[in-house]
Amino acid sequence: MVVVVTVTAVTMAVFVNFYFGTQLNVYVDNVAENQAVQIAPILQSYYATTGNWDNVDKLLNGEVEFAIESRSNIRGGLSRAGINTYRRIGPLNIPLFLRGQRLILTDENEVVIFDSGIAPPPMAPPPKEKPLSEDEITLNNKITEKLKQSSFEMYHENQSIGFLFIGKAFESTIEKGFVNRFNTWLIITAFTSSAFAIIIGLILSRRITAPMRSLMKATESFSLGQFEQKIKNEGTDELGQLTKSFNTMAEQLELNENQRRRLFADIAHELRTPLAVIQATIEGMTEGIIETNQKEMVRALDQTKTLNRIVEDLRLLSLAESKQLELKKDHINIGQLVTEVIEDLTPISEESECKLISNTPSQTTVFIDQYRIKQVLSNLIINALKQVSCDTIEINTSIYDEFCIVSVTDSGPGISEEDQKHIFDRFYRVDESRSRTSGGTGLGLAIVKSLIEAHNGKIYVKSTAGDGATFSFEIPMKS
Repeated sequence: MVVVVTVTAVTMAVFVNFYFGTQLNVYVDNVAENQAVQIAPILQSYYATTGNWDNVDKLLNGEVEFAIESRSNIRGGLSRAGINTYRRIGPLNIPLFLRGQRLILTDENEVVIFDSGIAPPPMAPPPKEKPLSEDEITLNNKITEKLKQSSFEMYHENQSIGFLFIGKAFESTIEKGFVNRFNTWLIITAFTSSAFAIIIGLILSRRITAPMRSLMKATESFSLGQFEQKIKNEGTDELGQLTKSFNTMAEQLELNENQRRRLFADIAHELRTPLAVIQATIEGMTEGIIETNQKEMVRALDQTKTLNRIVEDLRLLSLAESKQLELKKDHINIGQLVTEVIEDLTPISEESECKLISNTPSQTTVFIDQYRIKQVLSNLIINALKQVSCDTIEINTSIYDEFCIVSVTDSGPGISEEDQKHIFDRFYRVDESRSRTSGGTGLGLAIVKSLIEAHNGKIYVKSTAGDGATFSFEIPMKS
């Protein structure tokens, strides 16, 4: 970054210097042209009055003055401009007027007769016919072709009387000092701006990369199975959104890891009791402590059935959650299905002294797997029958926006808000004191939720402590 900023600053400084130099030269040339426009008519008037260029150097040096009355024209870049003057001219102060510009004047033979940049020798040598190079401009020598192209040709009575050049033939002390000061401040500004940009860039880069470093550190922790670390979110920009998403992912991974650990612990706990009973029974029979009879064999058989039920529930739950459970869907009359479930569970409800009530339209058809939805309804009703002080269980069915909504409402003690958050978790029991005989495996509601989701539906519970509970699920009526 430092190299990029430095190169950029130097490039900009060179560009600004080049542009400034170019514009300064344009300005100087414009000033020279304006000065030539002012001086050329005076020189032409001088020639028209005297008939020659004698002593013109004294006029230009401010040593003499002349009364001028003349009419002349200027050509060669100044356009044609007729003037008629009756005034006294001089003495001129060329060094003050030009302010560092160079004035060169030639006669009609293109021989230099005045040069403000060269001090004339005491005795001027005779004119020479030798042309000069671009850098050799001397008195009494012909003007160079390059300089002639930049000069104004002066006329009198349509006859060329000489060339006038005013331009930047050398740098004045003022101009040179100004350029040097400009370059100095340009360099100072460039390096100061570069340093400032580098400092700001480092600050911003650290602020930008800090969350990235935190993300890298967190991902390293994740690779070790440590999901507790969270990243502090301090912004609402893209990095802030990324941090928020990362923290959400971390929370979900931590939750999944906790659920996985709890699942293993719950499975081990659920399998331990029936296995322990079977083991104790067989060891007792082997050692002669327990009498080998039909009663003890039936008890051991019941425990194997419990094991088989737990394993089957886990298998069904795994298939449903991984969306590998095969559903045999068909158009089923939901009213008839509810009636069949109630008939199957009536003996259990009578034993529990609980009345089953159905409010279901008789002609409602839904595209479902009949066996799996029967399993869902049976689990919900059996779960309600296990509630203490449950007098009635009501099954209601309604249609809303192409969805069939089935609800099972009991008059039991209800479910607390905290229990409602985990009611569909594996091996979760509202009443921890229930045994496997009265409370089942703890997988019933988890299976119900997975089977409903397999039908592209959803299930939820509404309950107030002491006022019963309502489990409702809704599934699409069509495929």
